[in-house]
Amino acid sequence: MIQENILSDEFMSLTRELLENNREVTLNVYGTSMRPFFQHRKTIVTLVNPIEPLQQYDVVLYYSQNKYILHRILQIKENDLIICGDANTQFEYVNKLFVFGVVKSFQTDKIKTDSHDKKYLKKVRLWALLRPLRPFLLRIYDTYLKD
Repeated sequence: MIQENILSDEFMSLTRELLENNREVTLNVYGTSMRPFFQHRKTIVTLVNPIEPLQQYDVVLYYSQNKYILHRILQIKENDLIICGDANTQFEYVNKLFVFGVVKSFQTDKIKTDSHDKKYLKKVRLWALLRPLRPFLLRIYDTYLKD
């Protein structure tokens, strides 16, 4: 069986067009950079056009270094965002102009979560504080807590 990269340029161009026309887009998450909140091929995200001002801890879809990336905003500085994948430790610096989608909600194992859910955001804030310990914590998660 031949698989094609789901995040091809053509597919993402269509995604961008739909978002720019204020349509919601639902995608499977591919990759491990957003663990433990988003799981590779198990989490489905619903994206919307970032019409409202972006907020700290929003998860955004953006274009950088010739690829499309879904990561979390940690800080906002005028037109620039400091972004990091939940499983990563290094910051990325992205201009707001390269952001074309924001996660409205996500679903893993039939459990749907709104991106502004207070319980979820408490976990996100704690995880952000533990950034230096993420590699160690993810090893524990993978060994003892993951299905």
